Amino acid sequence: MNIGEFQFQLFETALNEGFTDVEMYYEKKEVFGCQVYKGEIDHYEIAEDGGISFRGLIEGKMGYAYSEKIDDDSIRFLVQHAKENAVILQEDGLEEIFEGSNSYEKGDFFSNSLNETPFQKKYNLSKK
Repeated sequence: MNIGEFQFQLFETALNEGFTDVEMYYEKKEVFGCQVYKGEIDHYEIAEDGGISFRGLIEGKMGYAYSEKIDDDSIRFLVQHAKENAVILQEDGLEEIFEGSNSYEKGDFFSNSLNETPFQKKYNLSKK
C-alpha cells in the first residue's frame, strides 16, 4: 500500500469512528553513519526507519498514536490507540490540527551518486 492510499484509509476510518479533525505525519529515512578512530572504523550504521504519527480530535479531546508499520492492521491500531489516549489525556488547552496548504515546497535531500556509492568506497573515504 502506498502512503497516499494509507492516509486516505486512515482518515476515512478515523472519521467513521467519531474523529472530527485528523492529521498524519509520515517520515521515512535511510541512514549511513561511519565513525573513524585512529584510522580504523570504530562504528558504522546502515539503517532504514520511519513511521506514521497520527492525531485527531474526538469528543473535544486530542488523541495521539504512532506506528512504524504501514499496513491495514496499522490503520485500526492508530485509530484505536488515538481514541484511547484522548480519553485519558488531560487538556492543557485545545491544540489545532493543521488545515494544509495550497502548495508545498519540495526539498531535495537525496543524493543518487552517494546512494549508488558502494559501502567499501564509503568505508575507504571515511578512513581517509
